[in-house]
Amino acid sequence: MWVTFQGSTTYDARDAMERLLTVSASGQQWELRELDVNGRGWHGGIDFGVVIRRTGPGVPAPSRDAAGKGVIDCPGGKIQLFGLGDSA
Repeated sequence: MWVTFQGSTTYDARDAMERLLTVSASGQQWELRELDVNGRGWHGGIDFGVVIRRTGPGVPAPSRDAAGKGVIDCPGGKIQLFGLGDSA
């Protein structure tokens, strides 16, 4: 698993959760605006794309739409990969 957010990448699941929880604790909110499910990739997972609207502390007012992508391991029920940029 790996997670990239605001230009920083981690390959450790515990560190990824800590980063996401820190964003939440700061008061920043994420709203799913778009979801594009692309089907099974060469790696066996399901590829997806997202646009997430970010609001709150550390986000240019009043909001910023950020594009991202990832891979879900459906049988395992886990996110294998997730990356979110700073803008859509």
